[in-house]
Amino acid sequence: MSCPGDYIVSLADEAEIRCDDPDLAIQSFFAMSDREDFDMEDHDGIPLFERAVQKLGCLNEDEMYGFQPALVLGGSITLQNLVKLDLEVHLTILHQLSR
Repeated sequence: MSCPGDYIVSLADEAEIRCDDPDLAIQSFFAMSDREDFDMEDHDGIPLFERAVQKLGCLNEDEMYGFQPALVLGGSITLQNLVKLDLEVHLTILHQLSR
């Protein structure tokens, strides 16, 4: 899944897998993953997440870091363009912009 890229990939043979406890499934997914796998790099190849936390502070459960202007509108992947945003609102706007 890539929010900046606006896509989700599902393998056909795994698409019908059902889960009785989705919370446990997502916890297991992240527990078995490396944190670096989810960190975006800026144009110089330097990971952004730790620098975003230092610059903007920790996130609340309803927030996310996002780029302004949004990447889909031509924004650049730089620390200077990162801001804290309302998670639901930002993802809804990105979805609408990518149509």
